[in-house]
Amino acid sequence: MMRRAASGFRRRAPAAGACLALSAVVACSSGRSSPDEGDSVLTLHVPYGDERIFSPFFDSNEKLLVFLPIASWDETGSPTPRLAERWEHTDDYRTWTFHLRPGVTWHDGVPVTAHDVAFTYELLGHRDAALMRPTGETVEVVDDTTLTITYLTRRASPPDRWQVYYPKHLLEELDPGALAEWDFWVRPVGNGPYRYVRHVPETMVELEANPDHYAGPPSIDRIVLQFGGGSSLVELLSGNVDVVAIDRIELPRIAEDPRFAVHHYMWPGAGWVHAVFWNHADP
Repeated sequence: MMRRAASGFRRRAPAAGACLALSAVVACSSGRSSPDEGDSVLTLHVPYGDERIFSPFFDSNEKLLVFLPIASWDETGSPTPRLAERWEHTDDYRTWTFHLRPGVTWHDGVPVTAHDVAFTYELLGHRDAALMRPTGETVEVVDDTTLTITYLTRRASPPDRWQVYYPKHLLEELDPGALAEWDFWVRPVGNGPYRYVRHVPETMVELEANPDHYAGPPSIDRIVLQFGGGSSLVELLSGNVDVVAIDRIELPRIAEDPRFAVHHYMWPGAGWVHAVFWNHADP
């Protein structure tokens, strides 16, 4: 039987995959029940009732629990390898070569390749998808683990962390004109630290730790994404959820609360910060 984390879960730090997707962690010493009571479950508040958060229509932190970007950024603002293990660029910073991490698989066991990355760029720029204007990138697959992307103008860093990639073998036969209606977005097959288990429309999505994640399985066994409108902060303080993301305006309300230890991350030059609040048992 599934339990919420607020009822007690294993006293381990969040997994690297979870920290990738959730920009800041705040720990609350609650003195709740034993760490040995079954599986750990973390409940996150998602302030909109649409489980298509895993689709290209949403730039969501939650998407990064299921899918890998090429790179993420650390607390200093430096790119950190994720799907790509390394990269290089030409002197003019227009052509980038990415070497994908070997051994990464989709959650159905099929290997992730450079063809999946190229397919995703083609899909997002497809005229029938009506998703985004063509941006002018030229993507060339060198081999299964290597590709080049050439941009129209100088690019100072790898593709941003919101850009994730989708499995060609599952999607290439689908109609791009019906992209928004694809069932895949509510039953995603990803390559990230968590994999899809089930969902209740407009209510919740349940994820479980991916035992084959390249960095090792996450230490939090299960995550429930709970959809709902209203204030994330109210949901947290009422005990309905264990984790929320808020902007910097609301941050002092929690940062000044002695029950919370705040660890936050600010994107360089950004006017806001995501803060994640984690209720857990005493260590």
